[in-house]
Amino acid sequence: MLNRWAKSGVRQLYRSWAGSDPHARPSGKLFKTLSHSWRSSRALYRRWKFHQTPILLALDGEPRLTGCGSITGWAYSSTAGPVKIEGWVDNQLIAQTTCDIPRPDVFQTFPHFQQKQSPGFRLCPDPKQFKDGEYTLEIRAIDSFGQQAQYFSRLIVDRFTLQDDPELSSDFSGTQREYQHWLREHDLHSMPMPIEQPLISIVIPIFRPRLDHLHQAIDSVLKQTYSHWELCISDDGSANPCLLDELTELTHRYPNIKLVNSDYNQGISQATNAGINLATGEYIAFLDQDDALHPQALQALACAAQNSSGDVFYTDEDRIDACGRRSEPFFKPGWSPWLLRGMMYFGHLCMYRRAFVNQEWCRSEFDGSQDWELAVRITDKPGCRVVHVPGIYYHWRTGGLSSRAEINRRCHETGRQIIEESIRRRNQTCEIIDGPRACTYHVNQKTEKPLVSILIPTRNNVELLYKCLNSIRSLTQYPRYEIIVIDNGSTESDTLDYLEQCPADQIIRMDIPFNHSKLNNEAALHARGEYLLLLNDDVEVLSTDWLDVLVSQCSFPEVGACGAWLIYPDGRTQHAGIVLESQAMARNLSDAIMHDGLDRGISRLSREVSAVSGACMIIRKSLYLEQGGLDTETFPTSYNDVDLCLRLRQAGYQVIINPQAKLIHHESATRTIDYSDENYRQLMRKKWSQILHQDKFWNRWLGASADWYRGLAFHWKK
Repeated sequence: MLNRWAKSGVRQLYRSWAGSDPHARPSGKLFKTLSHSWRSSRALYRRWKFHQTPILLALDGEPRLTGCGSITGWAYSSTAGPVKIEGWVDNQLIAQTTCDIPRPDVFQTFPHFQQKQSPGFRLCPDPKQFKDGEYTLEIRAIDSFGQQAQYFSRLIVDRFTLQDDPELSSDFSGTQREYQHWLREHDLHSMPMPIEQPLISIVIPIFRPRLDHLHQAIDSVLKQTYSHWELCISDDGSANPCLLDELTELTHRYPNIKLVNSDYNQGISQATNAGINLATGEYIAFLDQDDALHPQALQALACAAQNSSGDVFYTDEDRIDACGRRSEPFFKPGWSPWLLRGMMYFGHLCMYRRAFVNQEWCRSEFDGSQDWELAVRITDKPGCRVVHVPGIYYHWRTGGLSSRAEINRRCHETGRQIIEESIRRRNQTCEIIDGPRACTYHVNQKTEKPLVSILIPTRNNVELLYKCLNSIRSLTQYPRYEIIVIDNGSTESDTLDYLEQCPADQIIRMDIPFNHSKLNNEAALHARGEYLLLLNDDVEVLSTDWLDVLVSQCSFPEVGACGAWLIYPDGRTQHAGIVLESQAMARNLSDAIMHDGLDRGISRLSREVSAVSGACMIIRKSLYLEQGGLDTETFPTSYNDVDLCLRLRQAGYQVIINPQAKLIHHESATRTIDYSDENYRQLMRKKWSQILHQDKFWNRWLGASADWYRGLAFHWKK
């Protein structure tokens, strides 16, 4: 509409000047020149518009079909939606779908896109179509106007037909199909019965439940492999005589089932507390009225309680539908107080040691979010020990009352109040910022803006160094920082000329063999700032507040180092934290899993990780010098950032990734750093053998194979 209005206005302006009769228009040289310029401009515009790509199409890396894999990517139409996706191999259609998967990463990378579309897609080819080998894949994207875009890629098929199960329902595709395979292999766990068998009280508050769902919830308790339990049912004034009769009969049939009934509806918090008052167990666990426990849930919790001295325990979970089919697994990370203040990632199943909690139970003012408020309040206590029990031990009902409560009652403002109370208990001065999803938050500490020294090693890299320095100077709103460029023996004239007039506060020249650790350590000695920011010269700043949020996060006394979220120039995530692994030592955590919603949004929140990349890492200068800086002898080029982070964690500090600070990283554009060098791997194994075998912040069930980042990769070996 705006385009047509502009054209009409220009046309009327032209006619008012030249006249409406084309035969009576001026014939002078000026008129002919202007008229020719106008026609040429229109022709150039039409040619430009004709060549514009109406659809943007991208794949999440080179596709590889292994076992029960799938092909993922995104497509965006600038003119019409939705976009239909087709996959073709050898002129044969292998799969088709419609873009219907939310991709917040796409809209963050391209903020000018209209966010009405869900651009993500997942193609799930039939395994019977392929033999193992290499193919040329053509992806076609077609919008509702019939406009098309094409993308060609290599497609690797490896044991696709051997591992997939044709008996699986066609309703299961992609990640959900992979999860069904995982369930067949790993759902039942081999674990000993604990020697010590404490009494576990399961509290289930109910209010006008669906009887079939309630029966399934109670049956899941009765079928537990662990027998030392009691079930405390609290009816919150359902006013249903049939329900009350059934529950009363259950208490007569099973001595370890107890019942309390309220004459009126008090709310879920008071109903939960009434159930707790019935409990006599050493531990208290919670179950919603329409959900279900895994048969080994209590046994797994009892084993964890026996093998640790924990006070709070939580497990992984999935969803269950009306047909009893399980999907949407949530494999949670280890205990992270930062993440719990960003979202309620504990979820279900949660168990508390009664002696530690005493009488501090649910509060009515937080109804709907009472479980989150309880978890935050209890874990804020000094000395609270939190244990993650890996394994899907809880099934959350899809479309049930509990899942509706998550949407309808756990409101955003209540979550903010929970975090505000936690901040007051810690005597901190913080700012709460809304996260990328509802009921998620970022917590940043208010600081006095200390001086930050940005250390940038470089050599013969004038193009990227110019982009790096220019982006810092033009975008950074943080008022106090200095830039120190460490020139590692540049020889090209363009680089030398630029270094003479570049916007750096200091330039240190070190003509030595490449030793990334030594370059940064030397610059740290010359730095005047209270904080050091290690930054690669192939990094570009994208936002004005990137340095503010990094300083804010690192200013907490318990934080040793903080890293940024790094993306490739095409928008794919390159680094969202580092995962430890005994074979590859360390891998950058990309967001491929987030595309399937498996992490429930934790990738977009500040959280603890084992290590962060030295391509953008902030640390207090005093702490950096106290730790001896980067290891110049053992890790001069590779793993020095991981080694420093592990030393910080060993000293009792936390390492945080902060996705609020997002930068472009042209990874290793200037120096080829060989992270696969077996010599460095051996040195890492020798120094950190007790840590590398298991990353507590990365769920073991998500695997660590070479293709783990391409979606679910359940290759973890017992």
